[in-house]
Amino acid sequence: MSGGAGCLIIVPGDQLELWRRLTAHFSQHANVTVRLDARAGDRATATLALFSVGGGSLGPALRAHVEEQIRLVCAT
Repeated sequence: MSGGAGCLIIVPGDQLELWRRLTAHFSQHANVTVRLDARAGDRATATLALFSVGGGSLGPALRAHVEEQIRLVCAT
């Protein structure tokens, strides 16, 4: 899936292996960026989070595609 707005995936800082797997999986997706949460304390995320790059809403088709791909990566 390409074109349109992008997707930012934030992986909790304590899930380094998941971050590695998602980064490898999405490396060919120009519109998907995977980042490891570097925040600490109350600001850190405890769960995987998806955001639209540049603000606004993440398109339903892209969100569904990314969520499906995440499920596939987590299942392996």
